Amino acid sequence: MDVPQNHGPSRPSIIPSMGLIMAFVVFVLVGAFTVYYLASSRIIPVLPTQASTQAQSTDSLFYLLLGIGGIVFFLVQGLLLYSVIRFRAQPNDTSDGPNIHGNPTLEIVWTIIPAVVVVLLSGLSVVVWKGNTDPRPNENFINGQPVDVHVLAQRFKWSFLYSTGVNDAKGNPITLVAPELHTYENQNVYLQMNAVDVIHSFWVPTMRIKQDVMPGKTTEIRFTPINTSLGYQHAYQFSEDKPLGTMIDIPADQAHDDSIANRFNEYQIACTELCGGGHGEMYTKIVVHENEASFLAWYNAQVQSLINPPDDPVLLGEQVLRSGAYPCASCHNLSSLGWNGITGPNLDGIADRAGRRMQSSGLGDESGAMYIMHSIRYSLDYIVPGGWSVNMNQFQNIDPAAPSYMPDDHLVGIVAYLCTQTSSGKASDTTCGLEFGDNNLPMDMKATMDQLQTYNIELTKP
Repeated sequence: MDVPQNHGPSRPSIIPSMGLIMAFVVFVLVGAFTVYYLASSRIIPVLPTQASTQAQSTDSLFYLLLGIGGIVFFLVQGLLLYSVIRFRAQPNDTSDGPNIHGNPTLEIVWTIIPAVVVVLLSGLSVVVWKGNTDPRPNENFINGQPVDVHVLAQRFKWSFLYSTGVNDAKGNPITLVAPELHTYENQNVYLQMNAVDVIHSFWVPTMRIKQDVMPGKTTEIRFTPINTSLGYQHAYQFSEDKPLGTMIDIPADQAHDDSIANRFNEYQIACTELCGGGHGEMYTKIVVHENEASFLAWYNAQVQSLINPPDDPVLLGEQVLRSGAYPCASCHNLSSLGWNGITGPNLDGIADRAGRRMQSSGLGDESGAMYIMHSIRYSLDYIVPGGWSVNMNQFQNIDPAAPSYMPDDHLVGIVAYLCTQTSSGKASDTTCGLEFGDNNLPMDMKATMDQLQTYNIELTKP
């Protein structure tokens, strides 16, 4: 009699019942929809606030990718779960599993479907990218006219240059330099960007824009700010004693109050390319005004201050340093201006130390003002005690097109202002060799200006 031979377990059927199929489909769709809904509805804040039209289109693509990724994830997990249950070893079954291999139909399907999905997503990504980067009408329009806006990146500071189209009293074109970028809602912004030293990267998370900024090459970026659901959290107030405006915070319960003038929101700009020891401090902000009128209130005040600069050298120096025309704030600490740099010498109380530094410099003059001037024009001549090794720019007055160009009037004003920075807060305690009154302004303005200009002439002559 022939005895049936047991050659191992038989190959189980892989065709599931209709109930299992329905349960599997429901599992995949419900799981994918849950992931998509939690992200897109912002119940779980996957992405920051949408503050530009580019953010809206970019996020739409992201959520589509997230939905497709959710389907793939739950499809794979569902198949694994089904396989674990359907093909699990039965009790007391110690035999080897069936040797199953090869399914051309399945392999064709799972090759074609991902390929089609990838091609469609690639095409859609190109459409979104072109929509975010192509030129738009009326870019950088201010008062009905286009204005060139340039971004200058240097360790460790962002500067924004507006070509105003206005000339100063000497007939020279005025360029407004600001430490932050100002724009207004629905303005099509076009930025041309250059780096002075190394590669930087311009990144605004809320705008969903990012672009490398390189020396020797001009890169571009475009975006259009929009209103957000946050309301306006800040405003500018202008007065005679504060002609450039003072920022105030709007209480949270008034963030949507239309009666508050000159309102704006702020969004952070960061550098995402490691550029040196102060890389982590290289950030500033985009100021998005409620409308063009609010923007012009700020813009016109800045331009007027450049057309009619203060006669007093101390006030001029403060205005220049606050403007961000030079990257001093990125490295130095100076409490009076809100600077908190850590890679350069601390400027708090610099007027107390300038006289002593001058005596030890070997220049043979006891004026601390000349020491400060020399340190700005020829920064590599001195190394501040304490081990500072920062490669500070040498601000010269030779080539106006150079990034480190500093005209004489700016230098005189900056030195005059720094000579008021004493630990006591009284400019009369300075060791700079200048005379100041109780209001921290020069007692004899003309004599002070002449003295500083004389130092500058002595410093820069061949």
